[in-house]
Amino acid sequence: MSDLRNLFLQLETTLGSGVPIVRALQLISENIPWRLRGKVTQIAKSVDRGSTLSGAMASAGAPFTKMHVSFIRFGEEAGCLEKVCGALARHAERELSLQQEVVNAMLYPGFVLGVALVLIPVINAIQAGRPWSEGVPTALLYLGGYAGVIIAGIAIWSSSLAGAVDSVLVHLPFLGGIMKQTALARFTRALSVGLAAGVPLVQALETSISVCGNPWIEKQLAHLPRHVGGGKGLASGFEMSGCLPGTLREMITVGEQSGRLPEMLDKTATFFEQEAANRIGMVMKILPALLFLIVAAYVGYRIIGYWQGMFSALGN
Repeated sequence: MSDLRNLFLQLETTLGSGVPIVRALQLISENIPWRLRGKVTQIAKSVDRGSTLSGAMASAGAPFTKMHVSFIRFGEEAGCLEKVCGALARHAERELSLQQEVVNAMLYPGFVLGVALVLIPVINAIQAGRPWSEGVPTALLYLGGYAGVIIAGIAIWSSSLAGAVDSVLVHLPFLGGIMKQTALARFTRALSVGLAAGVPLVQALETSISVCGNPWIEKQLAHLPRHVGGGKGLASGFEMSGCLPGTLREMITVGEQSGRLPEMLDKTATFFEQEAANRIGMVMKILPALLFLIVAAYVGYRIIGYWQGMFSALGN
C-alpha cells in the first residue's frame, strides 16, 4: 500500500509538471521499490504502444484494484488525471494507516499466545519428572501448527472463500462491528475520493461499493446506484439500507443540501476509522490480559497438582 501511495504521489507531481505520461512512468519505475517496478515498467510499455493508463493498469492486475482503474479512466476522460492520482494517493495513505493499526494491535496478543504454546509442553515435561528439554519438540510442533493456522487464515482471507467467511463474521457481536466499520470507512472514503476528483456520483458509488471489501455490506448498499440514478437522494438510499447510524445519515443529508458531500463523506469515513481503531484498541488491551490469565491459571493448576502429588507421596 505504501508503494501505491508513492506511485500515485509521483504521478500527480510529474503529470502536474507537464511531463508526458510515458516519460513520467519511466522515471517513476527507476525510483520505485522493486515490488512494483516491474508492474510500472509493464504499464509504461503498454501506454507507449497506445493503451490508456487505465487499460494498462487493468491488464497489469494486482495491486491495482477496480477503484484505481475506474477512477483513472474517469481522470483520462475528464482531463483531470493528476487530480485523480492525488486523491488516490491520499486514499492509499489512509488505507495503509488502518492496516498498520490492525497489524500492530494483533502483534502482542499473537506473541503471548505463541509463548503459551511453548510453555505448555515444557511444563508438562517438568511435572512428569522429565528434563524440560523433552518438551521442546512438542512446543515446536505446536508453534508449527500455530504458524500453519495463520498462513491458512491469510490464504482464506485472500481467496474467494473470504466473502463467505466475512458474511458470517460480520454478524458476530464485537468482531462484526469492527468489520462493518472498517468496510463502511473504506466505502465512504472511496466515495469521497471519487467525488472530490470529479467522478459522477453513480459511477463513484458503483466503484466504492465494489471495493468496500465486505460482501454483506456490498449487498446492503447494492441498491444505491439505481436509487441515486433514479433522481433520489443518497441519504434516503442509506436510510433504506439501514447500515449507517442516523446521525451520520443526517450529516450526509446536510452535505447533499449544502454541496459539501465529499467533505461530509470524508468526516464519516474518519468517524468509522476512529470507531474501528477504538474497538481494536480495546481488543489489544483485553486479549493479552485474557491470555495471560489463561496461561497463569494453567500453570497454577499444574503446580498445585504437582505439589499435591508430592505431599500425597510423602504422606504414604
